[in-house]
Amino acid sequence: MTWTISATSVAGTSHQARNTPCQDDYAYTTGPYGLIIAVADGAGSAPHSAAGATTAVTCTVAYLAGALHTTRPRPKVIERALHDAVNYSRTAIAQLADRHGHTVHDYAPTLLAAVLTDQHIGTLQLGDGAIITSDDHHRLTIHTVQQTREYVNDVTFLTSDNYEDELHITVRPRRHATNVALVTDGIESIS
Repeated sequence: MTWTISATSVAGTSHQARNTPCQDDYAYTTGPYGLIIAVADGAGSAPHSAAGATTAVTCTVAYLAGALHTTRPRPKVIERALHDAVNYSRTAIAQLADRHGHTVHDYAPTLLAAVLTDQHIGTLQLGDGAIITSDDHHRLTIHTVQQTREYVNDVTFLTSDNYEDELHITVRPRRHATNVALVTDGIESIS
């Protein structure tokens, strides 16, 4: 399948009011396995979260592309690769923080990723956001879970000590999904 990809990161109104840059990033690639895409939202409270978001998405996509180089990866292979991509990205952020004399928490991002093969869709969610697919008949499927928290901005980040408690990885039959959207902000309560 050929994918048409459209992506953007936009600074929100709070960033504009404080004159701070956008701390979101995304990365994607295609290959014989299909489409791999990742998005991350850097924590506004973390001074280097933009670098954390960039590191998270580039490392996640690169790891998955290397791990899923076959044309038909099986569901367990996709699931393991998604889990290992999280650990690979966490290690990369830890090395970045160490190089600059910071803590990993200074680089805190959320992370969403999707792998779409000809037969399966694998997703990972760490933090808020949503992954949604649609088919030729415009039927939507939500692949993420809504986090129920006391406070809206209470989020588990890739660099959180308890990240494994909040990590959601699924692999499902792709069926007829022809479109996918990954969003980091402002949609979770709708999903």
